[in-house]
Amino acid sequence: MLSLINEQLSEEKNVVVLCADILSSVKYASLIRKRLGISVACINSVISSGEYLDYYTEILNNNYKVIVTTPKGAFLPYQNVGLYFMMDEESDNYYNDQSPRYDLKKVLYFLSYHTKTKFVMESITPAVSDYCFALKGIYKIVDNSNVEKSPNVEVINMIDELKKGNNTYLSAKLKNALKTTKEKGLQSLLIVNNKSYSNYCLCPS
Repeated sequence: MLSLINEQLSEEKNVVVLCADILSSVKYASLIRKRLGISVACINSVISSGEYLDYYTEILNNNYKVIVTTPKGAFLPYQNVGLYFMMDEESDNYYNDQSPRYDLKKVLYFLSYHTKTKFVMESITPAVSDYCFALKGIYKIVDNSNVEKSPNVEVINMIDELKKGNNTYLSAKLKNALKTTKEKGLQSLLIVNNKSYSNYCLCPS
């Protein structure tokens, strides 16, 4: 995202980043400010009517190069936009099921097509329909191959552990992993799905 924003700024174009919720908008606005050292407008439903009017006026006068907004600010009079960047495109928050009903993704796709503006949708788990569009060539898939590999995940059957004589709550592999981690001077984090009770009982015999 940051490289795309830098590219647009070098071409003296503005960027609109759309986020599915308030928390994401605040987080990404803060990230862009810190990394790029520029003033960023952050528009969401938390701001007051007066702040919204101020942003409206500043955007109309083309005083912001980067605007981060939730669907609330999607239709402000943006000037000289070179890129619309939609975060978490699979979110249902981009659908408005009240009158007037619309799908913000389709609206921005239509807008970007007719204004010759780039439109990028980002998602770790894209919507099936959008992924199908990409496979058909309507969208272009950009796969970030530089993302770190997923950690190795292994499921241990504790019944097998019980048969081996391990009557504890920890598998032998987990014990060894904890021991190895401790010897390296590192910390381990165990996440338990229930608190203060057991959700089932297993007869040892």
